[in-house]
Amino acid sequence: MKKELKKDLRFIIIFILVVTISFIYLFQSTYAKYKKQVNSNVNSTIASWNIKINDETINNKKTLTNSITPTFYENEYVKENTLVPGIKGYFDINIDSSKIDVDFNYEVNTVLNNSTNLTDYELNDSCTKQNFSTTGISNSLPKNTKNTKIRFYVEWIDDVLM
Repeated sequence: MKKELKKDLRFIIIFILVVTISFIYLFQSTYAKYKKQVNSNVNSTIASWNIKINDETINNKKTLTNSITPTFYENEYVKENTLVPGIKGYFDINIDSSKIDVDFNYEVNTVLNNSTNLTDYELNDSCTKQNFSTTGISNSLPKNTKNTKIRFYVEWIDDVLM
């Protein structure tokens, strides 16, 4: 009987050792996985986003801080850049999106005084005027576009009746 008891006792001790070593191995390999994840490196590229309008960076802005001054045409009665009823002119907006890594949409709205009216606009000196609506214009630009020029045509509308 003593021999059987010793045999059983050895079996129990060996079984406990095997179970303990198995738990230690499992715990160590699980811990190693988390430790490996903590020390891992992630390589990613962040897209560049730096738009300039008339050489002014517009990051985190809704409106331009630099004002845009229109150029008025000279005629036989009026000198260039003189503001009088009936005068016509233009102003340009240049969009530099050469440091943009994604395509984007833009929208242009204007606020003019009561006597000045925006009539048309032209994209990139195309010589094709398009009617400007009161809701503004919107378009999309592909990434890394060096220069997009929008020329807006203005006219002083004199609605005063005599």
